[in-house]
Amino acid sequence: MDHPRRRAGTALAVLALVAVTAQLAWAGPARGDTPATDPTTTVPGGPTSTTTDPGSTTTVADGSTTTTTPGPPATTPQGTPTVSIPTLVPGGAPDTGPPLPDPSPQIRSLLGQIGVLDGQKGVTMADQTLAGQQAGLDQAAAAAAVARQDVSAARDHLTAARAQLSSVATLAFMGAGGGVLSALMKGGPDAGTIEREMVNSTIEYHSRTVDQAQAELSRAQDALAAANRQVAQATAQVAAARQALSAADATLAAARHDLAGGRKAWALSIEGDSAFTAAELSQWFTAQGRSSQATVPIDQLTGFYISEGQAEGVRGDMAFAQAMVETGSFSNPDTISLNNFAGIGHCDSCASGFDFKTAQLGVRGQIQLLKSYAEKTPTYANPLVDPRLVGPAGCCQTWTQLTKTWASDPNYGPKILGVYQGMLEWLLKVRAAEPGPPPALVVSTSLVASSTTTSTTIKKS
Repeated sequence: MDHPRRRAGTALAVLALVAVTAQLAWAGPARGDTPATDPTTTVPGGPTSTTTDPGSTTTVADGSTTTTTPGPPATTPQGTPTVSIPTLVPGGAPDTGPPLPDPSPQIRSLLGQIGVLDGQKGVTMADQTLAGQQAGLDQAAAAAAVARQDVSAARDHLTAARAQLSSVATLAFMGAGGGVLSALMKGGPDAGTIEREMVNSTIEYHSRTVDQAQAELSRAQDALAAANRQVAQATAQVAAARQALSAADATLAAARHDLAGGRKAWALSIEGDSAFTAAELSQWFTAQGRSSQATVPIDQLTGFYISEGQAEGVRGDMAFAQAMVETGSFSNPDTISLNNFAGIGHCDSCASGFDFKTAQLGVRGQIQLLKSYAEKTPTYANPLVDPRLVGPAGCCQTWTQLTKTWASDPNYGPKILGVYQGMLEWLLKVRAAEPGPPPALVVSTSLVASSTTTSTTIKKS
């Protein structure tokens, strides 16, 4: 059976990709949809802006425009190469522009920076937790000490009362007038009997006090033991947080070293953890000024990408970036009518792709198909949404390798990675501005060595 695939793009994708280009290049808010015939962008703080597309225009400070020829990618004021996304040719044909630069080095550095930032917050949070647990331990130890003193005092009182009772009894039997016998003959208690009864009451009281103090001591000792365990756990968490931060520092240092040296012998893996939470992914989309045409709200859709990605061990946020490229920011007919967010089942001459019943099943199908590309013998957390969702098993461990495999577009991988680069630039700023602890999500910066891109052609079944 032939395998499902997608077209290189649609006319609707043109609108979103050009607008995303500006956001990626300058790491700022994206413009609204720009017609495919007007790929002009403006550099904040600079007099001119250029694009690398044939036939694009340059906006000069006085407002005039001139036609330009393809040139090298522009650079931001910080010197980081930008990712320029050429306009797709309507009808699904591959790009005819020059090859796009691979943003993997920048992505690796961004993931490293996010990892260090989260690691620093993790250490701070662990230190604060340890300090709180240590304070609790000190309080528990003090309470236990007081309880021990109370038990000792109660026992002393009880011992004294018992000694007093013994003394009263001795005096009663040795006293003049017959003591107890005299009292019986008179038909009523004498002073000694009354005193013994009072002493007995005192003994009962102190006995109860001892029992209560002993119970309180037992509770205090249990609390002290629990506080000791919590301090031990918090100490281990601090050690783990510091170890994670050290690893993140090493990862970032390696990423910066390779970036400075121009090394590209690695690429971002398809499988791994998302850097984004579902809420952050939704916030990023909204911050671009986009309006999704999906059958569910965008916050629900991003939740599907994160949860389905976690279930299968696939980077859900990267799958979301892939969908952004495929659907023109969730605005093409496949999104609206088919819940198909990745061109699944399309070919260069096909009118339509697979139809999924719900948005969640559409996301699940995309994630499952990605996993079938990454692994030779994949197993799935959920049953296959469609039995045809079987890719060339194990062909592609990295997003770069999807070029000419998932799609015939020779710039397919760089486009997805370019969108993701812009997403990470936004995320780094947001995380840095948030005062609280990092999200309860593991941030992976694992990268795998890239290999020769497979060029298998996949046709619609």
